[in-house]
Amino acid sequence: MVKQQGGVLDNYLIICNSCKTKNRVPASSEGKSGRCGNCHTLLQPLYLRPVALSDNSFDSFLRDSPGSILAEFWSPHCPHCLEFAPVLRDAASETAGKGVIVQINIDENPRLTARFKITGVPTVILLIDGKEVKRASGTMNKQNLLALFYNR
Repeated sequence: MVKQQGGVLDNYLIICNSCKTKNRVPASSEGKSGRCGNCHTLLQPLYLRPVALSDNSFDSFLRDSPGSILAEFWSPHCPHCLEFAPVLRDAASETAGKGVIVQINIDENPRLTARFKITGVPTVILLIDGKEVKRASGTMNKQNLLALFYNR
């Protein structure tokens, strides 16, 4: 993703996974899947901020997201989670168009917490094609979080 300033709206360049064409996507299209201007393949949706998911919305979101998902399990009562939140927000804007960062509140979503065997927070899990690829627990800086996302 490359952010470009252009007039009133910010535009982002999303590279098509199929033909590698750069597609300009306005920030106002956040959360929507567009199509590549060259090959018409569905593009990764643009998410500039972490997306809050629940026991009820997680599976359908996972099914409808063609790229990588970095899921953070957190609790509003956890001081480490609150400390980690700005890092997660910054990383979300940097990974926009390449994947999506989601957040699951463990206090409100016990089924997902049990399903992913979460024993401590914050815990970050990288999912590709719905399968867990990597996991890390505890806070980390943005560089390490992005390394987890990009270095599969």
